[in-house]
Amino acid sequence: MKKLGFYAKDKNNNLFQFRWKDENKAIFEILSNDIWYKNDPAEFEILEIGVFVDEKEKEEVEEICAPFIPFSDEQIVNLISSACSGGSCYWLAMSGIPKITEEEKLKKECYEERILRLVYGGLEIRVLDTDSRELLGAINKERIEKATELMFKNHFADYANVINENDDAETADIWMQLVVMGEAIFG
Repeated sequence: MKKLGFYAKDKNNNLFQFRWKDENKAIFEILSNDIWYKNDPAEFEILEIGVFVDEKEKEEVEEICAPFIPFSDEQIVNLISSACSGGSCYWLAMSGIPKITEEEKLKKECYEERILRLVYGGLEIRVLDTDSRELLGAINKERIEKATELMFKNHFADYANVINENDDAETADIWMQLVVMGEAIFG
């Protein structure tokens, strides 16, 4: 069993694992890029997540106390990237994405950031099966939010992996299926 730990959100809604360095709770540290940094706890909203995950029995999770935390934009961009570059490419074909304008080229944002910006701006991207070209569903802001909730409720170990920055292409594939179809069908 692995304890995922304790988390805190900063003012920008970014999620960090935290720890108290000493027993008196005088030294507060945030984990960022695998390095612990001393911080002021007043700058963070403390979220206590005490969840234990049995790695062998990924689907059977003993939930002690786990509040729902929406994924940050950075986490969603990473999930889109992992899904599009490997996790979901065996079934996922996006349709209806506008061509990049000259103005957009100046922004120098990555493909996944652009997808998220367009979707959050109201675009709905159609998703087709790569082989049959059958419409499977769509990607839009509401579906992204709902998929995160579904992952929390039905695929908690994968949800915890995203929160714990331990997600991979398989995690992203499950999330993308939840976005597009509302359930994990493939894989």
